[in-house]
Amino acid sequence: MMNKRILTLIAFSALSASSFAGVVKDKTKEIVFKNTNCAATDSCDLVEFRVQSYDYHVIFADQSPSHGTSAFMSYTTKNIDDLENYAIVQQIKGCIFDSGQNYDGEVIKSSNYVRDLFGQSVDYKHTEWTIDSIDEDPMYNNSVPELRHGSYRWNTVKNSYAKDTEKVYAKERPTSPTLYVSDLPGTAFADNNEAKNISLQFNTCIYKTGKIPLVATPGDVNFSEPIACIPWKSSFIYNHAAKKFEAKNEIDSFCNQ
Repeated sequence: MMNKRILTLIAFSALSASSFAGVVKDKTKEIVFKNTNCAATDSCDLVEFRVQSYDYHVIFADQSPSHGTSAFMSYTTKNIDDLENYAIVQQIKGCIFDSGQNYDGEVIKSSNYVRDLFGQSVDYKHTEWTIDSIDEDPMYNNSVPELRHGSYRWNTVKNSYAKDTEKVYAKERPTSPTLYVSDLPGTAFADNNEAKNISLQFNTCIYKTGKIPLVATPGDVNFSEPIACIPWKSSFIYNHAAKKFEAKNEIDSFCNQ
């Protein structure tokens, strides 16, 4: 099996090589929650919540492509002053893993990846739904307690997530009542019938900020009732027989072990 360090070096070399040809994006998937029943959740200053995601493929002239998913989670309130009343919490399930074939053709899978979760370095393998946060504050992409939304972003162009027109909430007050965060779970790629695979599901939820505790634990996914949740996924699992990546709706069985 190819170890994590070798796979990482291959990815780095590929991205920096002169053979880079471009990025191809699949069709964007978007789910929008309209807050039409706002009285039930006492959230009538929240207009909508949406998650937009797309798969992308980094193409090289003389190497196999890399595959990944990009997601943006945004919400809109009636007024700019209402923005801090709401915040996003994301749940994650699944794993990132390596796979390869031995001389008998048997596919061998191994978990060689780690991530930061609630202040600790853990295996990138979540067999149960887990709050997706690098620190003890379950709010996604939170900043300091005095300004938890400080790292949230807004854009000077309506309905855009472009970097060149993006602003950070802590540095500049928005001119319209929309904030967003983003996620880029990683890339999958194969080399010489060895592969890095991604099999992740996400459940991204919006809450009233006051109902999100400053400190939680990874498994405390029911700390409060969300206003709405939207699912999305990143799935690139290498089929060694067909020599291609496949997207699956279900999480790979290896991630549940």
